[in-house]
Amino acid sequence: MLRDPELSDTAHVAVREAATRAFPAERLEALRSAIDIAARRILAEQPNDLVRGYAAPWSLQVAVLATDAPEGLSDLARQVFLAAADGNEEREAAAALSRAFPTDAALVAVQAFVALSQTLPGFLGNAWFELFRDRAQAELLRAHRELMPQAIEELLRFAGPSRAVFRKGMTLMLSEANRDPAQFPDPDRLDIRREITGHVAFGGGPHACSGAALIRMAAAVATHALLDATSTIEVSGEPERIDGFAIQGVLSLPVIAQWREIPRASD
Repeated sequence: MLRDPELSDTAHVAVREAATRAFPAERLEALRSAIDIAARRILAEQPNDLVRGYAAPWSLQVAVLATDAPEGLSDLARQVFLAAADGNEEREAAAALSRAFPTDAALVAVQAFVALSQTLPGFLGNAWFELFRDRAQAELLRAHRELMPQAIEELLRFAGPSRAVFRKGMTLMLSEANRDPAQFPDPDRLDIRREITGHVAFGGGPHACSGAALIRMAAAVATHALLDATSTIEVSGEPERIDGFAIQGVLSLPVIAQWREIPRASD
């Protein structure tokens, strides 16, 4: 159904093509270095809340770097995100965001800025909550960083922020599809060694998330840096969540961590 052209808006194809042009592979690689530096600078402060103290401020920096956004847009992005979480639109805030970017790039820039500054930290909160409360999985990833690409895919399947998308009178439940036992054996178990095929954390078809590669890269950078900065991490309280019909995310994730000096990315 995600791929059914009868349920899709063909105008979205142009947006996806524009996003692909905006974030070619060479730009993603250049961005990787800059956001790694930003991550390690924040982690040097040893935050005790992995979302409020790390993921949220870092993701805002990622959004600014990726879109060349002017300052002061985070409140507008928050309004758009909170409305979208319940399947609604915040048109006034979205229009104000659009006016902050050049006309020819506004739609792609707004979508990227909201996704990176708001949805990304929610996903990282979801992912780290699930990862660090499963000590065996956390230690496996800590010891075997080569599993990071698989781990990110499994965390997207297991704890992705998108619950539902809407298609011409239909609601498609992405989170339920990602727990389908016919597709993912033992689907309620986090397994970072799982060979993932077919998860729909980024949707699918013409409306699939055009920034998927950027989100994957950013999540891996943030998690690598966090594992470098710590010897152990334990979740120390119940996270604060946004629990919308369409989007779910962790807003606050208190932890107790054993911190260590980490190699700093060069400036």
